[in-house]
Amino acid sequence: MSNFQPRSLRNRALIADVLPFEVPVIFTNDFFFASTLPLRGDPQTGQALALLRKARGFTIPYNYNIVKDRGRTTQLSIIHPAIQLKWSAFIDNYAETIIAYCNKTETSLRHPFAVVSQHTNAPLEREATARDGLPHELLEGNTPDFSRMASYFRLRRFNILAKFMDSTEIVDLERRYSHMLSLDISKCFYNIYTHSISWAVKTKAFAKSQLKAFTFEGEFDHLMQLANYNETNGIVVGPEISRIFAEIIFQAIDKSLHERLSATRLGDDAVVVRRYVDDYFIFGNSDADIELVERTLAELLAEYKLYLNVEKRSVALRPFVSSISRLKREMAEIVDAVGRSVRTATCAPEFSEHRSVVTDIRQKLRDLRLAASPSEVGFHNISGWLMWKLRRICSEAITYLKSARDDVSRDCAAQITAAIMEIAFYVAALDFRVRTGFNLALLVTSVLPVIDSMRSEQSEWLHNLIFEELIELLTIVIGNRPLDSVEVCNLLLTGSHAFNDRFVRNRTAETAIIDLAGRTGDYRAYITAKFCMLRDSTHFALVLAELNNRTERWLETRTAQLMIETETYLLFCDMLSSPDLDIHRKTALLNLALQPDSAAGRIGLVTSQATLEIAKLIGFVDWAGVRLRHTLVRRQLRSGREY
Repeated sequence: MSNFQPRSLRNRALIADVLPFEVPVIFTNDFFFASTLPLRGDPQTGQALALLRKARGFTIPYNYNIVKDRGRTTQLSIIHPAIQLKWSAFIDNYAETIIAYCNKTETSLRHPFAVVSQHTNAPLEREATARDGLPHELLEGNTPDFSRMASYFRLRRFNILAKFMDSTEIVDLERRYSHMLSLDISKCFYNIYTHSISWAVKTKAFAKSQLKAFTFEGEFDHLMQLANYNETNGIVVGPEISRIFAEIIFQAIDKSLHERLSATRLGDDAVVVRRYVDDYFIFGNSDADIELVERTLAELLAEYKLYLNVEKRSVALRPFVSSISRLKREMAEIVDAVGRSVRTATCAPEFSEHRSVVTDIRQKLRDLRLAASPSEVGFHNISGWLMWKLRRICSEAITYLKSARDDVSRDCAAQITAAIMEIAFYVAALDFRVRTGFNLALLVTSVLPVIDSMRSEQSEWLHNLIFEELIELLTIVIGNRPLDSVEVCNLLLTGSHAFNDRFVRNRTAETAIIDLAGRTGDYRAYITAKFCMLRDSTHFALVLAELNNRTERWLETRTAQLMIETETYLLFCDMLSSPDLDIHRKTALLNLALQPDSAAGRIGLVTSQATLEIAKLIGFVDWAGVRLRHTLVRRQLRSGREY
């Protein structure tokens, strides 16, 4: 498949497929990808970047925890950029092979089946172009616009599990089968043995006999190890490529399961098995049938050192309609009614009718809160979906705000928008996770530019309301999360980007920012504190200077670890890319990092001019924040992601 792609786009998997979804909102691989495109300018620029991205052996990923559900956490990993480059090349070289190995059976509900077009479309096309903030002056003139590129692979059949549970396929299965057994693999990604991909593609015996041969599966195994201490037990969690790795293994298991069942009384569709990543759903007409499938599956999984989680085992009798689906249907009716009310308000000629619409909308949004109260449905199961619905109706309210031409309409539009934002902040307070923060950031960055452009009494009131809600939410989240958690950092980043000096000088925010700035060698704390303080660099001048001095001294002692420790490498790159560090200090730090290569004659001393260009390309943080909204919108369009 790569033969049909422009050579300059071979690394486009860097944009989305090699990173976790849940990262700081200002973190992006766009600059990284841009620097792999044909460059013009100082020849030392490309030379230095190549040396700084040359893999030297195994690496240590940057691991961090995020809140998953009901307060539980899961560990995600950002792998070293040098290994990301290798993964990106691997995806491009073996795209057709990956697709073939991920399409062996009909069991899988989510797997790559084609390479997507180079650019996304639909909602993102309506966003203003986001080339701002990228160093396009350093790229060759025929470089394609990559600001709208999305995932490398197109997924089949359901990018989120909820769509399967609401699909016509589940209805058809419900007609044919009376029982549905749900199974989950215990700590799946953390327990996958990397060599097992060779067993899945070939056989264990053949794989062991060909240990030194260069193969697709052997290279995939090797890259997984390089990304994670050379460990063979467990793979990094978060990147899409890890899901592909697991999918190839599960496709082999699914195929073996089908073959074994076909040789028993359960052949010829007596049972049907479906799998979404590591969740299995077994459909049959008796307990005996589904238990036989379960035992057979457990035996096959054990051959790959994987085991079922008995605590998550559940059996449902038809109709297979979950309490979550019922609740979503009820809440969807309420939200859709709010949307209709917003559209009604745009046509209301009288003041009394406007007030009636506002009252009706506020009541419906209160009904949402009541609908979410049943204890049998954990709120985490519907919060992301609800935020997604609220974003959609908020877009209609924003359209109304833009079109309002008199005080009555503006007041009504502001009241409607306020009601929607209040319920969104309420939802966020009940279940604040990284995805919730993304949705909230999208809402805030949608509304604020519109109300700030209105310059009216209503816009000032609405602006203040959103500010106070954000501060209150920050206080709540700080009380329930570690200060350097991705969740807290993203709130600080969103607030400082939206409200600049007003936000960062707030006592709650400023205390958190200064605390983060005092931590040495902590990448997430560094980029969060610096981004926030740069919104008011005069106010934070002393703290910024101390942060730079301390971080610079720390990095000077760890240049030997740059190509091993991902966190150290990211910190080094984003210190070089930060706008407040003097070019002479950047040049000295860069030459210190390249000193072994310089001593070996691979590069001369890097000049200030080359350093200036490198600084524009080497970082992972959008320090100006000009791409923040665009990055969030594109992230929502990536395949296989939840709401």
